[in-house]
Amino acid sequence: MAASSAAPAAATLRNNLESPGRGARWRAMRPMATVISEAASPSPASSPTSSPSRHGGRKARMRMMESLPANPGQGEFITTVVRLRPRFDFERDKDGELMPSVRIESSSKVVLVDPQQVSRTPDMAARAFECDIALDSSDLSSSKCANQQEVYRSVGEQLVDHVMQGYNSCLCAYGQTGTGKTYTLHGDWASAEQRGLLPRCAAGILSQAQALRDAGAEVDVMASCIEIYNNRLYDLLAPAAPDRAPASKKQERLEIRSHPAVGVYVPNLSEIGVRNLKDAARLVSIADKLRRTSATPMNARSSRSHSIFSFKVDVRNAPEGGARMASIQFADLAGRENEQTSESTGDRFRELTFINRSLFHLANCVHALTDGSREHVPFRNSKLTMLLSESFQRNSRTYLLATLTPSAKCYEENLLTCRFLESTGRIATQPVVSRFCVADLSAQLEDEIDAIRRQLSTANPAVSPQLKSRQDLLRYLS
Repeated sequence: MAASSAAPAAATLRNNLESPGRGARWRAMRPMATVISEAASPSPASSPTSSPSRHGGRKARMRMMESLPANPGQGEFITTVVRLRPRFDFERDKDGELMPSVRIESSSKVVLVDPQQVSRTPDMAARAFECDIALDSSDLSSSKCANQQEVYRSVGEQLVDHVMQGYNSCLCAYGQTGTGKTYTLHGDWASAEQRGLLPRCAAGILSQAQALRDAGAEVDVMASCIEIYNNRLYDLLAPAAPDRAPASKKQERLEIRSHPAVGVYVPNLSEIGVRNLKDAARLVSIADKLRRTSATPMNARSSRSHSIFSFKVDVRNAPEGGARMASIQFADLAGRENEQTSESTGDRFRELTFINRSLFHLANCVHALTDGSREHVPFRNSKLTMLLSESFQRNSRTYLLATLTPSAKCYEENLLTCRFLESTGRIATQPVVSRFCVADLSAQLEDEIDAIRRQLSTANPAVSPQLKSRQDLLRYLS
């Protein structure tokens, strides 16, 4: 009986989303995932059969670009990427006679098909979304199947080049639980064919770093990994006994800080030097073992937290370009789950609510960034959005990777993901090359600390928080 009522309920919620003028009363009645969709979709499509052009059309996109301030960090739109995974056997059994709900029509076009409407109103069933890169991995037997190497060629090589040139970069994986985010990012480190973006990018960064060293430059590559679990931060590379459970780790309370030169940072977060791919694999293995995962009805190994693995590249005395420092983030966001259909209980349900709430806040930030009438962007509403604020708003070349499943039963969740993707593609960041190194910044901070101490000696207590902030950043860089 629950299954028979689910389709009409989903259709009702979808109609509510497509009807303008709905207020807070409707939002309060919707599940969290539906609210995420509304927050990420400031202007609903005029017709379900229309094929909305990305960014509201090319002319609108050009107008948005012309409105950006003219400065050395010329605005760039966030790059949107879609990957469609294969349909699993258990999904085929559940779908029965229903056709897959997603198809990749071109290298930049994704079409969602509502299986409930195909038989009744075929002309109303399809919705098209445009992106920058569409990767079809749904048919493993096809010669055109986008394997892990193809994903790296399409996305990873650009990320490596950006960070080695001195641009901060970010890859953010977003989608429903079980759609292949972690597999796309990590894959199987032990298999040359199945390695994901993170190990392949790590190999590319380390290879280019060694080439710079051979040319006479000094290069340091540092790795860190932070987990956001129930809106609290955990250092996944902190020293810990191998047999000690993550919840029993003795860690300092981690807080988020910001500085105009380095952006958002976390004092006391472990940063460990990486010289080769073996070092990187060891650190990722440590972080992976400590990250919270659990079996749920939706996924046998579901991530119950968000994680951000970062490499910081510090280059000094390079033959070309001099000094530069940049970081690259790989944000593996926990999959969105529907509270009404997930069947989660107890701790799993509590984790689900924190995951959905943080994704809701992220969608609100995306909506604020794409709404020209709003001056305030609520990044401080969650730890996740604070950590991603630089990547979504300021100095970063950012890629959003949206993962989809072809399962007919997941049409509604795929629709939410594509709407979020389309909204995110309207955001422009302002990347600039960071023409400084850790030593230069440390020297500048020491000068600022000396100046603040001189002010304190004249009994000016107002500068005390500034002193602590700079001391924290100096320790972070040391």
